[in-house]
Amino acid sequence: MTSTILAAQINPELSDREFMKLSQLIHELSGINLGEHKQSLLRARLVKRLRALGIPTFTDYYDFVTQGDSSGEESIHMLDAISTNLTEFFREPAHFDYLKDVFFRRWKNEPVIKILSAGCSTGEEAYSIAICNREVFGESASLKLKIVAGDICTRALARAKAGIYDTDKIKSISPQRLRANFMYGTGSSRGLVCVSPEVRSSVEFMHLNLTEPLHFNGPFHAIFCRNVAIYFNKATQAQVFEKLGRSLLPGGTMFVGHAESLTTFSRGFAYVQPAVYERR
Repeated sequence: MTSTILAAQINPELSDREFMKLSQLIHELSGINLGEHKQSLLRARLVKRLRALGIPTFTDYYDFVTQGDSSGEESIHMLDAISTNLTEFFREPAHFDYLKDVFFRRWKNEPVIKILSAGCSTGEEAYSIAICNREVFGESASLKLKIVAGDICTRALARAKAGIYDTDKIKSISPQRLRANFMYGTGSSRGLVCVSPEVRSSVEFMHLNLTEPLHFNGPFHAIFCRNVAIYFNKATQAQVFEKLGRSLLPGGTMFVGHAESLTTFSRGFAYVQPAVYERR
């Protein structure tokens, strides 16, 4: 009871200096750029970590992350706390139409098609890709596709690996797709759905920090990196897209968010349609 009371009493303000130090640390670790307008957000996200650890001030927390935590685990918890995991199945439907109508058919003679889902969040994007693949290649789909899906947030990755979602996550999916690719929970799991083993077999999840050296078994035929670079400054965006470009086959496809443009950063990509580019 005493520790609970003490934890509840931890509610420090985040000074400008503390915000500057923590936001710089977060940028160094992840490339995430927190503008001044994110000060209240950062405080709200991190004060929970202070309470969990019994640390009274943000200065003490900074010192703990940078000097006192030899395991490095708290830096992971910190990045988990500030990560935004907004996604859904078949988000930006035009991308998945292109995947089925153009992309998969272009590479249909490849023994294995490799796709990277960078910033995969809780897994909906990667599983949507796998479902499209099954709809094109049928029973042989799992043999034709390897998806590497990664995210910096370990909490999101755990949910992605489980492949279990609330039924409100599948409201926009057609009944035909649901029957073919999901299993409904019963009993204590009522109200949940699980991605089928056939879909999950094509996806491998991994921890991925796009600002660190990339260690992939590539190159890839396609890379999805949508609404990830918007959290980086221009210099980091350029570095990330350059690295991802080197992991993409000539003629391969890069899918980005609609607020992102590869032509700003690289001449190595040709515009195909909104938020879709092809590596020259």
